[in-house]
Amino acid sequence: MKYADEKKSKHGMLRDNVPWTSISNKLTTRAQHSCCHKWYRQLTSPMVMKGDWKDSDDYRLIDKLFQLDSTCFDDVDWDDLLEHRSGVSCQKRWKEMVRHMSESSKKTFADQVRFWQSDMVRSYLKLEKYGKANPMFPSVSVPP
Repeated sequence: MKYADEKKSKHGMLRDNVPWTSISNKLTTRAQHSCCHKWYRQLTSPMVMKGDWKDSDDYRLIDKLFQLDSTCFDDVDWDDLLEHRSGVSCQKRWKEMVRHMSESSKKTFADQVRFWQSDMVRSYLKLEKYGKANPMFPSVSVPP
């Protein structure tokens, strides 16, 4: 999407429904276009950028891993994890996600899954609170 295709809203510039003007205002060190550019050019997963993976796949991946309750990466049957994604793609995306965790090397596989699952639940509940929960994710497993 080109910058010219972005929409304006009461929050300023929008791209993919993200209020870049609001983000820029909070950061104070970058302009809205700079925030948007940095996100899409440097921070976004290459798999997502190429269209090989969707954000909704992250929710599905994390939820499946949480439900499996595996203690080790090698115990997961990656080929049967998501029916519409290959095992190689699932492993690759999981490794990308783990790389962005602070001190991920000190966490066990189970702790990594719990970290992402609790983050996912917090995000989902926040969206649900404001009536914006996506019907694509009707069941998010909430830990006891």
